[in-house]
Amino acid sequence: MPRILRPSLKNLEGRKELVGAEIGVFLGANSETILQNLDIKKLYLIDPYHEGYCLFKIAGYKSFMAKEEAHKRLTPYSDKIVWVEDSTDSRMYYIDDVFDFVYVDGDHKYDGVMKDLNNFYPLLKDGGVIGGHDFDKEDAGNQVVRAVYDFFNALNKDVHFDADPYDNRTKDWWVFK
Repeated sequence: MPRILRPSLKNLEGRKELVGAEIGVFLGANSETILQNLDIKKLYLIDPYHEGYCLFKIAGYKSFMAKEEAHKRLTPYSDKIVWVEDSTDSRMYYIDDVFDFVYVDGDHKYDGVMKDLNNFYPLLKDGGVIGGHDFDKEDAGNQVVRAVYDFFNALNKDVHFDADPYDNRTKDWWVFK
C-alpha cells in the first residue's frame, strides 16, 4: 500500500519545485513519501545517525543499519536529495537555500526541538510550512508539544495539528510562516 502524506505536508500539494528539509530521517519512509507525492526540487535529509538516539534502541536498530536502509530506500531520488549526516547546527550545508517547508522529527526533548525551531524557522520562506511529528503526550523523551507552543506563542502564530495517518496515538503539527 502506498504511503500518504502526513497532514502537515498535505499543505504543500500543488506547489512546484519545493525546497525542503526533513530533520530526523531514520529509515527514510517519510522522506520517500515526500519525494513520491510532492514536486521536490531539493530535499535536505538531516540525521546524524548517532547511536545514542532512543528510537534506534526502541526499534532494535543500530544507527549504521538505519542509515544503510535509508540510503538504499532513497537511492532512486539521489538527484533531488542532499544528505546532511550531522547535527542541525551545521548550517553550512544549506545556507544558500530558503525552505518552502521543514519537517521536524529529530530530537524530541524540549531543548532539541527549540534548537531546531530556532535554527530553521528563520530559513523558511514567507508562506512556508514548518511542522513535525509526535505531537502527543509529554514524557521525559517527548516534549514536542510544550516546545512548539512556547516557540510559536511567542511569535503569535497559530499551531495546527491533526491525527497521524499511521498511528492514532499521535498527531502531526504545523505552522505557516
